[in-house]
Amino acid sequence: MHKPSMLIVDDELCIREFIQDLTEDFAEPHLAANGKEAIEVARRVQLDLILMDLLMPGKNGLDVGTELLSDERTKDVPIIMLTGRNDSEDRVRAFDTGFDDYLTKPFRPDEFVARIKSKLNRSSERKATMGGRGDLKLSCGNLLVDLGKLRVFVKDRELHVSHVEFKILCLLCQNSGHTVLRNQIEEYVWGGDKKPSDRALDPHVFSLRKKLKSTGLVLRTSYRGGFTLLPTSLSGS
Repeated sequence: MHKPSMLIVDDELCIREFIQDLTEDFAEPHLAANGKEAIEVARRVQLDLILMDLLMPGKNGLDVGTELLSDERTKDVPIIMLTGRNDSEDRVRAFDTGFDDYLTKPFRPDEFVARIKSKLNRSSERKATMGGRGDLKLSCGNLLVDLGKLRVFVKDRELHVSHVEFKILCLLCQNSGHTVLRNQIEEYVWGGDKKPSDRALDPHVFSLRKKLKSTGLVLRTSYRGGFTLLPTSLSGS
């Protein structure tokens, strides 16, 4: 049976080999010790997931992620940030860059494996449904969401969003002008999987809100505990 392919990027050999041991039963792991190696592998191998250490010699994980997410060959591969720092600013910067998720080291092996399996499954589901969605698109004001290509455009300009942000935007566009409750968004994004934390949605919404500023749309927080996508002219702001 074909295994999904994943890239493990960390400058510490023991971490790379540890993650390889944890995942090789259900994935085909490729290893890179630095940003340069990571970019070379990512452009050579068709990947389903990338695990990217934040702090590395030379290019750090954010710089490498930025380069991969701006490259047509690799921009659709989900990237998870690995970091030994539990810093909210690091997480926000990662989501602003377009990273899909974050994991803090050290991690519990069982929880780590569950998260990686979930991400790989969702990556496979995305690829399987892309062809079926064909030319299906969602339109909301100046925003065009291409469900087939998993891309977002503002007029003729592409708006770069992470995979989680893409899913949030899809749901909000489908319910434009109406409040979507927090638990509805979490269910849509993570399904039955355990979300990373009780506030896991917040940094994604924060990042998406900043990216929408130039679109003529605003993401408003509802007193009911949800979010509403509105034209700026109707937002009262």
